[in-house]
Amino acid sequence: MVEINNGIINNCKITGKIREISTYPNSASAAGICLTNNNTISNCFVEASVTADGGHVSATASGITTYNNGYIENCIIAGDIFSYSK
Repeated sequence: MVEINNGIINNCKITGKIREISTYPNSASAAGICLTNNNTISNCFVEASVTADGGHVSATASGITTYNNGYIENCIIAGDIFSYSK
């Protein structure tokens, strides 16, 4: 949905497939709602397959957010999370 959340994400539903493939030398990061949360995520439902394919570098995959510096309340993850690197 977003790269960096500095506000409030509320009552969202994410479905489908989310996939990030790295381009060397960059790593891959994939998240269901946002990569970095600096405020609030609440009442959200993620029903998606989240995949990060790092190739020959690092990869990070998460259902809601990769880096949380805020609050997450009443969220549900109902999907597969995959992270690959060689």
